Formats: sequence, structure tokens, C-alpha cells
Amino acid sequence: MDNLQNLIPVNLQEATIKLFWEQSQGKQISQDQIILQAVLENVRLMLADELDGPYWEASWVKEDLLIKILDINHHIVGQIKPLTTSFTADFKQNAPKLIDELDRQIKNIVRQN
Repeated sequence: MDNLQNLIPVNLQEATIKLFWEQSQGKQISQDQIILQAVLENVRLMLADELDGPYWEASWVKEDLLIKILDINHHIVGQIKPLTTSFTADFKQNAPKLIDELDRQIKNIVRQN
């Protein structure tokens, strides 16, 4: 894999691969930063998948603690919280469980709106 710029990690192994690739490109970045990017990008991809397009946006309210979901009119339609103390802790402890929980919360928010 020559270019891992577009890799969105879904587990700790992929996060480590992405970290080493980013660092080999001269970028100063930590594993936690890679994980935070991965969590937010996974949420955005799941939203686009649920809505059949990138109509809603996801962004941090409090980095690593709370993500807000905005509809096409930029109104908050939901919030996503980690399973435990933070998204990075959840990702490190059990990334597949976190990804499943993100998917569950997103489906619930979409269904309610």
C-alpha cells in the first residue's frame, strides 16, 4: 500500500498502520489523533450511507467526548456519545464494538428525524 492517505481505520491495527504511514510522510501526529479522525470520518460515512448521500454533517462538540449531527439546514438533530469515558478509550479497548455503537446511534438519529 503506497498511499494510505484515504484509509479510515475501523480497528486499532489499521490505526497503527495509518499512524506509521502518516509519520513516514513527515507528519507529526499521534495515535490518538488518528483515532479521533477515524471516529469522525466513520460517523460521516455512516451518515452518508444511511441518507444515501452527504446531506448531514458530523462535528465535535467536545473533542473525544461528544459529536453533534447537523441536518441540511445546520440544525442539531442528534448527538453521539462514547460507550465509556471517551471515543479513543473505546476504540483502543474494542474498536468493532465502538463502530457498531456508532452505527446504532446514527440509525436511531436518522430514524427519529
